[in-house]
Amino acid sequence: MDQNDPHACAAAIEDAAKAMQGPERLLTLTQAARAFGEAGDRARAHELLDRVAGEQSPDIEVQARVALERAWLVVDEPDDTAVDRAADPARQAAGITASQLDHSPLGSLHVEALRLRARCADTADERIASLRKAIALAESSKAPDTRAWRARLLIDLARVDQEADKLGLARQRLQEAISAARETGDQAAEQEATELLGLVEREVTEREQGMDDPTVVRPRFVFPDEDSAHAPRRGLSAN
Repeated sequence: MDQNDPHACAAAIEDAAKAMQGPERLLTLTQAARAFGEAGDRARAHELLDRVAGEQSPDIEVQARVALERAWLVVDEPDDTAVDRAADPARQAAGITASQLDHSPLGSLHVEALRLRARCADTADERIASLRKAIALAESSKAPDTRAWRARLLIDLARVDQEADKLGLARQRLQEAISAARETGDQAAEQEATELLGLVEREVTEREQGMDDPTVVRPRFVFPDEDSAHAPRRGLSAN
């Protein structure tokens, strides 16, 4: 198998599931769906998720992962309704895992669902509320996989702060995100936070020097293109 061929890697994960049984097989198929989505084959990804959902597994993790993968696939679609359509499976995933916060990996999946709900929020206030709830859960959790979400959540919150021209808060969040990423060894999150912090520092310096020209388009902290920056989006849930 060519490790540089994303579609071949996805197919290999699907093939591996054939030798498995029960929830393990279904969870592996959701991982294959994720891989096909990353490879750009959304149709195949949805087909696999439909197959897993059709088996109506009582396993909570299976149900949660189907909803999450469906939401990520939909929110990536290049149309104006994608975010709205992703909101329902994101809420579903959050609801499925809400009573299992102390159980790994369900606590981590719940935090991921809250992060996705923030992504789908209609207003900045709703986005902030969802992110703050997710951060509080990550900080209070004893499970390493749940706590490890903190860096990426802080980055998301910094994006909202920057959009609201709260540069001081954005800088603080990003500094905290860098520390949190270093604690968990999340190099991708550390790099992302460092790059964004550089943008904030530059903007702060320009304003302090009286160089803030309202006619100049300022750099914005938009969410990254998910097809080209898939890891920063999901990060820790590909277990």
